[in-house]
Amino acid sequence: MIGHHAKLATRGRITGVDLGSLLAEVFTALSNMNGAAIARRANELHAANDPDFNRAADDAAAVCFYQLRILKNEADHPLVQVATRIALAAGEAKGENREYIYSMMYMASLFKEVERLRGDNSN
Repeated sequence: MIGHHAKLATRGRITGVDLGSLLAEVFTALSNMNGAAIARRANELHAANDPDFNRAADDAAAVCFYQLRILKNEADHPLVQVATRIALAAGEAKGENREYIYSMMYMASLFKEVERLRGDNSN
């Protein structure tokens, strides 16, 4: 999401070292940890085609694209469908409240991760 928004803000001009530095700075600001180390680890996981990392990256892209209204076939996207069901259950404008659905997409992705971890710990 950071990279996508940076590319949008710079009209695609940010690349390489500048993009890497931005990622490290944002990761540091968000985590209060070593952002460069976090960025390196993310690159390692991406290069290794780690399934958990890829799922989370796909979810992050869906959230980002939904926010920007460029998610293709958004009504059919599983994360949007789950978030819409949550919105409907909460009575949020009959599921048409995009901001609520957007925030529930984050939560649904987080719940998937928690359930994955719970499954890993039950062995």
